[in-house]
Amino acid sequence: MSITKQQNSILHGLLSANRLMDQKETLVQTFTAGRSKSSKDLTFQEAGELITHLKAIDSGHKMRRKIIKLAHEMGWKQPGGKIDLHAIDTWCLTYGFGKKRLNQYTNQELPKLVTQFENGPYKHYLHNF
Repeated sequence: MSITKQQNSILHGLLSANRLMDQKETLVQTFTAGRSKSSKDLTFQEAGELITHLKAIDSGHKMRRKIIKLAHEMGWKQPGGKIDLHAIDTWCLTYGFGKKRLNQYTNQELPKLVTQFENGPYKHYLHNF
């Protein structure tokens, strides 16, 4: 059975949300074991597996963005106003339970890290605000 219109719509929405449209052909080729580069050639099962994979990526992005949003709110910015990702990574390496950079935390570990960040520097920031 081929990919359904609904699956194709979900697939393209997730690719866009995760900013992965430029990698679509490579992802499709991976999930079709090299058979095709076009999403219209995915089977129902292959499409389902790719959608599940992209949903997991999206979940991780949302949790990382939450930490970045809180850090931005606290003023962790570089000159010019951009978020200071180095400061976030330094905090994660020093105080994060896994002692690794933000992008090295898995989707399973990120909820704990978000909670730790909310209860640590963000709570301190709110208390002193």
